[in-house]
Amino acid sequence: MKITDRYMIKGFLRMFGLSLAAITFIYVVVDMFEKMSRFIALKVPGSKILLYYLYEIPVAVTRIIAPIAVLIAGIAAVGTLSRNFELIAFKASGISLYRLFAPLIGVGILLSLSIFVMDEELSTRAAWHKRLLSEQIFHRRYEDIKRKRIYLMSEEGLFFKVDRLIPEKHTLVRLTVYKFEDGHIAARLDANRAEWCNKWYVYDGRLYDFDSEKFVQFASYQPNWYVTFGSFLFEAKFLEELRIPELRQYINKLRAGGEDTVDEEVELHTRIAFSLTGFIVLLIALPIAVNVRLSGFTWGFAFAFLMSFIYWGLTQTGKALGKAGLLSPGLAAWLPNLVFMVIAAILLQVARK
Repeated sequence: MKITDRYMIKGFLRMFGLSLAAITFIYVVVDMFEKMSRFIALKVPGSKILLYYLYEIPVAVTRIIAPIAVLIAGIAAVGTLSRNFELIAFKASGISLYRLFAPLIGVGILLSLSIFVMDEELSTRAAWHKRLLSEQIFHRRYEDIKRKRIYLMSEEGLFFKVDRLIPEKHTLVRLTVYKFEDGHIAARLDANRAEWCNKWYVYDGRLYDFDSEKFVQFASYQPNWYVTFGSFLFEAKFLEELRIPELRQYINKLRAGGEDTVDEEVELHTRIAFSLTGFIVLLIALPIAVNVRLSGFTWGFAFAFLMSFIYWGLTQTGKALGKAGLLSPGLAAWLPNLVFMVIAAILLQVARK
């Protein structure tokens, strides 16, 4: 690695670290002040508040803060070189802007991959634990939970299809259970609800035995299911709490059950596309930073943040169009990236001149 590469990377990573720490601190402080009255009113212990933000920080970093920190670091690092006339010196020595930006682009790719892995392995789990803790702290009702359809295959050969889950009551609402034997459906149970009290109690339902061709209607029934309520609670994660393989598996379950999967497919493609956000905003930030010496940091930051908000707006618009069926899920998720890659290419070409 050349000295210039190390110099560029060191300056960028220093700015990225400072930006990441500063924005995270501001985010936590603002969020804490916003929720402080509720914490006090509900007499939430300090240990639970600390745990809440330990779960919140990874989610905020990977899905909000990190791309902004990359943007600021790119403008600050290259903008400082421009203001100190170091870019002119590099050009005079025969180093083109593309060659100068190459190590930063490489670091941007590595950062995007790192953020993606962190989101998959850490943030999804943290988001799940944060939601469960939030339900305890703020006494949130199930109506706030977006994901309602639950599918579960137990080790005993039972396939559960549940319309809704009420965590605080340990209750499943409107469920169908299929029992498989030798590759065929041997029995089916339909019930209005099932409650877990260390064992299952099922109410207001029907039981079909296809082998004996018997049908029983019951007001209450105590099945011998080995699956616990905790298994359903885990399956009832929000879409944003699922890792990509889990989200793909969930989509396949919905398809197998004849359900519409447009919303879930849009979420899947958006999750993958968003992993490139840091890299894309860096490509936009670098050519903007070249002109900081003439226009000043204020204009550079303002323009870059404007582009970031436009990117966010396009992303939300694409998701809405995808969920409405006006665009395919893949195109809806990737269209903002394609548009901004074109903008970045134009800005890099202009900066070169």
